[in-house]
Amino acid sequence: MEKSFRFNCRTMVNFGFGAVNALPEYIAKLGGTKILLLCDPGIASTPILDTVTDILDGAGIDYVPFAKVTPEPPVADILKAVDILRENGCDMCIGLGGGSAMDVAKGVAMAAGNDGKYEEYAGIGNVPRKGLPCLVIPTTAGTGAEVSIICIATKGDSKIGVVDPLIAADAALVDPELTMGLPRKMTAETGVDALVHNIESFLTVTENPMADAVTLEGVRRIWKYLRRAVANPGDREARYYMAYGSLLGGYAMNLTDGAASVHGLAFALGTLFHVPHGLAVSMMVPRTLTAVAKGNYAKFTAMGEAMGICCAGLTAPQAAERIVGEIEQLYRDIGIPLTLRGLSVGITENDLERLTDEAYSQKRVMGHSMYQLTRDEVLAIFKAAY
Repeated sequence: MEKSFRFNCRTMVNFGFGAVNALPEYIAKLGGTKILLLCDPGIASTPILDTVTDILDGAGIDYVPFAKVTPEPPVADILKAVDILRENGCDMCIGLGGGSAMDVAKGVAMAAGNDGKYEEYAGIGNVPRKGLPCLVIPTTAGTGAEVSIICIATKGDSKIGVVDPLIAADAALVDPELTMGLPRKMTAETGVDALVHNIESFLTVTENPMADAVTLEGVRRIWKYLRRAVANPGDREARYYMAYGSLLGGYAMNLTDGAASVHGLAFALGTLFHVPHGLAVSMMVPRTLTAVAKGNYAKFTAMGEAMGICCAGLTAPQAAERIVGEIEQLYRDIGIPLTLRGLSVGITENDLERLTDEAYSQKRVMGHSMYQLTRDEVLAIFKAAY
């Protein structure tokens, strides 16, 4: 079936070991003269920040550090950073870190270049005009935020997403060297997030042939290299291909308008219990995919084949069961917990209804799934995961 599709990606990408050294070149290309450099306190305490500031200092580029980005960033973080940007006369943003730092940088650049507040642009295609120049430097291989046209922030118990090509970063320096020191736990959690971006962009009602090609390549690479990256954080080949697979996941979401039901359930964990995004996504994969497989067993099996899982001679449900079982074995191998009780964030059985309501309210992402989960099915998934 011939399908029309759009590919919204306006981000210049410099990929490979040493890519971060091109920072002054890209700042000049984008016309930045004074930078707001955004990161989280964790990155600020590592040599990664020194690497970037040494490059800026060496090139004589003025910058103002903002090392207060928090996980699952609230809209207040963006508003605070916009105030600091304006007070200091900054004309460009750099986001250094994982998805939160990159999303905050994208949100600040967008808000600073428009007249309204961040939440006024929530939804799809509501950004009036391009904001300030924005460059991002990922330090994890997970979110794909370096190229995605999506920015997520929280307000109260709700996720506020802005989906628009005009919020994408202007440039991304994807340097696997910056992920070499990533702890095993974070490598595992962010790696599964990258895997799921590719999986959900393959198993979606917004599928298209270009997305299929990108996502299956992403699945192949991440499935092959995630165990290696966790087992040996210094494995340069594994780090290279994990960064590559994460990048493909970001492109895939642009091709299919974003993630699907796994992320809908994960957003509930992040919003209500502040579970880190990569871990929240990881927790929701096995049970959610078991249900979603019913929407298109043929594509689900093709995904398994991309992972190298042999499904010959199996019925469609048996093949789906084998694939999910292999994903659960991956979790055991890399140390991802398999139950919500194992998270130690205070979730009780009494919270499952509330989690279900929050997940089911995520209409945009839940609607992307090739199998539309009912509220009862969402509740059953949370109960099975508990």
